Parts: sequence; C-alpha cells; structure tokens
Amino acid sequence: MFKSIRWKLMVVYLLMILFAMQLIGLYFMKSLEDYHLRNHSENIYSQANVLADFLERYFIEGEQQENRDLDTLVRDFAKQIRADIQIIDANAIIISDSSGSQYIGQRNVQLEVTRALLGARGEAIRSEPETGFRVKIFATPIRAQNEIVGAVYITSSLEPIYNTLKEVNTLISTATVLVLVISSALVIILARTITTPLVELTGKATDMANGDFNQQVTIYSDDEIGKLGLAFNQLTLRLKSALEDNKKEKQRLEAILNNMSDGVIATSSDGKILLINPTAQQMIGISEEKAMIKNILDILEIDELKKDWFDLKERTAFQTIINHKTSLYQVVVSPLKTTETAAYGMLVILHDITEREQLDQQRREFVANVSHELRTPLTTIRSYVEALVEGADSDPEIRQRFTGVIQNETERMIRLVTDLLELSQLDAKNISWNFRVLDLNEVIEDVFDRFHVQFNNKGIEGNLSLIKSEVVVLVDRDRIDQVLNNLLSNAVKYTSSGGVVKIENEIIWSKGKRYVQVRVKDTGIGIPPKDTQRVFERFYRVDKARSRDFGGTGLGLSISKQIILAHNGLIEIQSKVDEGTTVKFTLPLHEEGLHDRAD
Repeated sequence: MFKSIRWKLMVVYLLMILFAMQLIGLYFMKSLEDYHLRNHSENIYSQANVLADFLERYFIEGEQQENRDLDTLVRDFAKQIRADIQIIDANAIIISDSSGSQYIGQRNVQLEVTRALLGARGEAIRSEPETGFRVKIFATPIRAQNEIVGAVYITSSLEPIYNTLKEVNTLISTATVLVLVISSALVIILARTITTPLVELTGKATDMANGDFNQQVTIYSDDEIGKLGLAFNQLTLRLKSALEDNKKEKQRLEAILNNMSDGVIATSSDGKILLINPTAQQMIGISEEKAMIKNILDILEIDELKKDWFDLKERTAFQTIINHKTSLYQVVVSPLKTTETAAYGMLVILHDITEREQLDQQRREFVANVSHELRTPLTTIRSYVEALVEGADSDPEIRQRFTGVIQNETERMIRLVTDLLELSQLDAKNISWNFRVLDLNEVIEDVFDRFHVQFNNKGIEGNLSLIKSEVVVLVDRDRIDQVLNNLLSNAVKYTSSGGVVKIENEIIWSKGKRYVQVRVKDTGIGIPPKDTQRVFERFYRVDKARSRDFGGTGLGLSISKQIILAHNGLIEIQSKVDEGTTVKFTLPLHEEGLHDRAD
C-alpha cells in the first residue's frame, strides 16, 4: 500500500499538519502557562507588599495591638487573594496564620523565609506532599524604621491555573484531531487529482514498454501534470513517426543490400556474423542460416583478422585481397562504432575483382608474349636492312626507299618491345634497382645538355632554372635519367618552333617531410582536360593520328609513373590546349638534405 504515491502524499501531508499543530500547540501552551504564572506572581507580590506596608505599624514598639486584630486582618487578605498567609516576626516565629492557630508560635524554617528576613524576596513553586498539588510560595520582608522586623509568608495553590491549562490543552487536542480528519479528506482529494493522471500515465508507459505504442492519456488539467500528459502524447506520436521512418529506412537499406553488386557482412565485436546480404552469400557459397551461426574467420581467410585484430582497443580500417575458391576478392574491413564509443563490430565489404584481374593478367601476358614473339622477326628484318644498306639491291632508288621504311619501322618496333618488356618488369616487380645517393641537379643538367641539339634543330628555346644548393636524393640514376628523357622528349616533340621548354625545381614540404619537386614545362599544343588524367594509362593516346606523326609507343609516361612511384614519389600533369603542358614529379630528399654546391 505504501508503495503508492497517493499514500505517500497522504502520509507526508498528514505528518506535516500534525507536526505543525503540535508545534503550535506546544508554543501556545507554554506561552499561556508563562502568562498565567507571571500574572499570578505579580498579583501575589503586589498584595504581599501592601500587607507588609500595612503591618509595619504593628511592629513599631509600643503600637502593637492584640493578636486577634492581626489575625482578622490576615484572614481578610487571605480570602481576598485566595491564599494561605503567615506573619512571621524577626526570629522566624509565626505570630499569625490565616489557616488557624495550630502553627502560631512555631518557627518557620523555609528558605524563602530566611531570604525575606535577610531583606530579599523569596519565592518558589513546590508540590504539596499530601495532595501533590503545585503551590506558589512567596515571602517578603516587613520593614519598620529601616529595619526588618518580620516577613509575610504566602502559600498560593497553582491548581486552578493548571486546570485551566489542561482544559485549553484538551480543546487544542480536539481541534487537532478535527483538523486531521478534515485535512485527511482534503489530502485524499488532492492526492487523487495528482495521482490519477500519474497512474494512467504509468499504465500507458508500461504498455509502451511492452511494445504497444498506440497510447494516449487523458488531459485532466492545464497544470504541470497536464503538460506532462500532453508531452507524453506528443512523444508517442513522434515515436510512432520515428518507428515508421526507421522501418522504411530499414526496408530501403535491406533493398540496397539485397541489390548491391558487392558483398556486405556485418559482425559483432568478436567476429560473429550478424548480417550477410545475398551477394555475399553467393560469393562465399553459404546460406544465411548457416552464416548466422559462424564466425567471419570460419568462412573467409583474412590474414589481417587473424593477427589479434578483434583484441585491439583501437581498430583501424584496412583493405586486402583474398583468394576464395576460384575467385579473387578485394576485401575492405572497417570497424563499426559510434562517435563516442569504442568499436562494437566490424563491416566487411567484398568486391569481386576476378574478371578485372584476369583481364590485367591477360594483358600482361599479351605484352610479354608479343614482345618475345616480335624480337626474332625484328632481328631478321634488321639483318636484311643491313644487307640492303651494303648494296645488295641493284636499284639504288628502290633500295634507299625500302631500307629507310624498314629501318624506321624496325626501330619503332624495337622501342615498343623494349618499353613493353620494361613495363612488364615494373608490373611484376622483377626489375633490379641501383639506388644511390647523388645530386639530382647533376642528373637534370646532364639530360638537359643532351637535348641542346634537338632544341637548336627545332628552333626551341631551352631554359634551366635549378636551385643553387645540391639536392641530395636516394635514386636509381638510370631510371630517373629515363624519366627526364621521356618528359623532355615529349616536350620537344609537341612544341613548335619558337616555343620554350623549361626545367625547374624547388623544395616543398608535405606531411612533415621535405621533397624536391621537378617541373618540365613547354609551350606546346597542350592536352584537352578530358585526357589529362588518362595520359599515364598504357597505350593511351590523345590523338592517334597525331601520335603516328610524332612517333612514340604510348608507354613512356606510364613507365615514368611506375619509376617515380617506386621512388616513393608522385607525378602529375597540368595542361591547357594551345598553351602548353607542365609535368611535375616529386622525390623525397635524402637525410643529408641540401648542400651548397661547389663553384
């Protein structure tokens, strides 16, 4: 019963009322008692002083009258103040008593009498031994000619006062009970006005907790509880709307997952599979029912996950490529987490790259096979060309024309084969590197000097603008020489007479490290924007007809990119049609950095 808020409110309110009534009653009774006792004492004190003044002449020598006159006076005063009065002489002998003569002639040894005979007022409250009634005792000195000649001793019963206080206390108690009864009724009414909507609200909230969200509470008032009910109704409406949106979002997500071309797997923090879409089921060859009872490591051989990835506090995303049965998958693994909590699971994306890899493999095999197959006939053709050049053909004109064509085509094919072989080696990472520390400026200057003749023959201005210090790098000189040769060859090839070809370099910072950036600029015909990002692709030509006129294999930039990447650098191109092209690549500086160059 006392678990109900209604009963708690009732008990609290009633206890507060009871406490307040008791506190007020105690304060009132104490004040009333103090008032009556003080008033009673003042009354007795004034009457005692009057009697003492009146009795002064009875104690003057030669003027004392008979005791019966004194007794009459004392009895009259006693009746007036409703108290017992004793007149005591200087020796503490009772010489008159309003209650009778049985105590006359006896000594009164009360402390209050002693104090009065010493000139001070004495008073006290005592209980009578026979009846237990409380009495007020008062003694005041009688002075005659500035001497204390006796005392007035008054005993007054306090029972009338305490009887009155008792009646008042009874009246207060009765009022308290009546107030409690009335207050109980009012508290019950008040508690019901508060608890009835709360009880209803609690029941509705319980139903919502059990999954029934079609709940609305009755608004009984416009106070805070009414506002709480209104807020509850708004909450249920918004919650229903949010659940509907969540349901729709879930359906959309399921539709997306079911129709994705990539496989998606979600796991718990320990790797247990929580979700797997149909594509992933098809890729792995497992049903959803079987997958849901397995761990991700049971169905996929991902080496990175076997290296205690699930035990790491800070899990980072990674991607890898795995072989599964006859297929090749690119796997992207990311931790599932909120913005403020640690990872609570893992998301695995499977992308089938089997066909792409097969195409790349076929292309690599084709290049290698074509290079191998073409080398033998090209060597034979070259032998015939040499024979023709030595005069084997009797017709000089025909011989000259045929031998020129054959020789040009032969050299072009040999370059193609050479490039194909080199690119194949770069792809297979079978190329041997000869890295050594050197000054990059020297390499640039050497390559630039070799192109002076071509610059002059074509009427092109060549500019070289290098930083004054040595640029110390760790590179394969022959490969960097090859990159520069390819870039300068293209610049000369596509720049008309009167144009400018320029090489410059500078030191840049990237991600806290220093790099040297080399830029090869020309004022040639330029490259359209749509082709800028594709010029590094193998065999890609901006204009096939123009490429045939200028020669080349279409592999120079692709080879250059692979060489720069192998040096942990980057290469990019910027170009505008009819304005020119800038190819720039970066290489990391060696630990020795920069040195002043010797003159």
